[in-house]
Amino acid sequence: MDGTERYPNIDTVRWVVDISKSGDRVVIDDGAKWHIVPSHRDFSGAWPRTLKLRVQPVQGRLYTLSPEKGPEVQAIYQGFRPIHEKSAVDEQAGMEIISEAAIGSEG
Repeated sequence: MDGTERYPNIDTVRWVVDISKSGDRVVIDDGAKWHIVPSHRDFSGAWPRTLKLRVQPVQGRLYTLSPEKGPEVQAIYQGFRPIHEKSAVDEQAGMEIISEAAIGSEG
């Protein structure tokens, strides 16, 4: 990813298809991968698979993932999961590690 790629399916209803045990990594039905900001992982960690949500842009690659019920979370868009990639996000390699301090420099 070159840092300029934007998530193309904003303001559509999507659903969670894979989520890490800690709630830090989420994949939604269109294959988009998300890295949840640290302060929001308690919320995303409780999400069930198949939870419906809406994606809204904030700034740069920072987006808000808003579930139908419950608090919204902010996440960094990581691109789309390759077809051959394993579905278990806990086993994924190469996810960009972020800190909340890095979010302010996105843009």
